[in-house]
Amino acid sequence: MILIEGDRTNQVETIKRIFKNFRYVQLISLSKNGGYSVKKSEDYQGGLKVVFIQPTRVQLFYWFSSKIKTKIKYFIRKH
Repeated sequence: MILIEGDRTNQVETIKRIFKNFRYVQLISLSKNGGYSVKKSEDYQGGLKVVFIQPTRVQLFYWFSSKIKTKIKYFIRKH
C-alpha cells in the first residue's frame, strides 16, 4: 500500500507504469481549514490518496466503499 498526500497526479502516473493492477482512492474531508492554517478558512482541508498496488479482496472492498463515500463527500462539498 502507498499513501500520497494531496493531488500528486505525476506520482499516480508513475505508479500506473510500475503496477498494472493497482487501485487507488482519494480520501477527502468535510472539515474546513482552521484558523491556524496558511490556507483560506473557507476552503476544505486537503486529501490523501490510498494506493493498493496488489489489492487483496479486503482491500478491494475498502477501495470500493471508499470510492462511494468520497463521491458522496464531493457532492456535499458542492451543495
